[in-house]
Amino acid sequence: MMKHGRQYDTLVINGENLTLEDVRDVAVDGRKIAIAADARERMEESYALVGEILRSGEPVYGISTGFGEFSRVHLPDDQNVQLQLNLIRSHASRTGKTFD
Repeated sequence: MMKHGRQYDTLVINGENLTLEDVRDVAVDGRKIAIAADARERMEESYALVGEILRSGEPVYGISTGFGEFSRVHLPDDQNVQLQLNLIRSHASRTGKTFD
């Protein structure tokens, strides 16, 4: 892909080497991304571990409990997905001026 006079290959995300320039290329220029096979495997292992934690019923901060002052609040199973969505949305909120 060619954009703004630059040629881009697909950015392979592996969890080790992402730079600010890479983020800019994806966000501003639309550079394509792919997830490396070993990174996908680590993600799947993490997902399985979280599933085990949830099935255990044990309180684990931020997985089966709230955050901060709500860390001692054990959430019902049907609220765990909503908790994670709310966390992602709170981190995706924009504040302040855009920088280059």
